[in-house]
Amino acid sequence: MKRMISTALGMGSLLVFSGCVEPGFNSNNKMMVFVEGQPYLVPKNANHMSKAMNTEDVKEMNKMGLHCKKDDILWVAYKAKALLTENGRNTGEIKRAYVNAQKKGLTGCTSPLSDQEYKEHIN
Repeated sequence: MKRMISTALGMGSLLVFSGCVEPGFNSNNKMMVFVEGQPYLVPKNANHMSKAMNTEDVKEMNKMGLHCKKDDILWVAYKAKALLTENGRNTGEIKRAYVNAQKKGLTGCTSPLSDQEYKEHIN
């Protein structure tokens, strides 16, 4: 729980200082990133976690309404900056902000690519 709240605050801070807000965010427009040596596809114009989720993280994300699995990473669109910064810094407000962002398609979880998916993506 503490790690996820720290991550949520950190992601909010990244969004605050990024200053990038893309008007036409499209979560289907993706790019490949590597986290802990594993390839993931995340939307362009989004921040993502730098560490894969463990079982405890998954439980917390699921409580917040995000359907994640072990080894997934969380991504948050730059555009979600307003949703995250308009809210306070307590746990309940952060959770509500992430639920609202998810409903608007501005945050989600992504799993590592399989070897086959990776090969298809790079070709």
